[in-house]
Amino acid sequence: MNEYSQPPSENRSVRSARFFTLLQRYRNLLRRRWWMLPLMAVLAMGVQMIIIWNVPPAFASFGQMIVNVKIQVQTGANYIEELSNFLGTQVALMQSGSVLTRAEQRVRSTKPELLASKVDLKIGVSPKTTIFNLRAVGPDPAYTQVYLDAVMEEYSNLKKEMRDKTSDKTLAGITEEL
Repeated sequence: MNEYSQPPSENRSVRSARFFTLLQRYRNLLRRRWWMLPLMAVLAMGVQMIIIWNVPPAFASFGQMIVNVKIQVQTGANYIEELSNFLGTQVALMQSGSVLTRAEQRVRSTKPELLASKVDLKIGVSPKTTIFNLRAVGPDPAYTQVYLDAVMEEYSNLKKEMRDKTSDKTLAGITEEL
């Protein structure tokens, strides 16, 4: 006989009897030890309260930005972002190391009295819009708010620099053609 062969199938009534026996065993155990369930619930809530009381406070700062896809340049030319990847690209730019480093430097230069702290930045997009919802969470309320403002400013500055580079390249290409 093969060692992997299945045992003969049990009768349905035997399986049903085993299930109800097991169910009866747990019911009897619950009757005898009912006090364990509330005790464990109270103990778990007590542990959770201790954990919550020992966590340092966190402060949140919220901001919104509207980012245009198409920009009209003074000369009449258009600067257009690729629409299919626009939202993801902008979120990645807002969370890029370049923008975050610049924001930290801006906060240090404009508000040197604030102590730098770690700020967690989350960015979402409102459905069917180009409105970006920014949320910064950190231990210091003043630093968190100033940092979020600096992130928005530095993102705008980075976008402007990117447009200027594109405009410079376009102008150099046209000049070369002429």
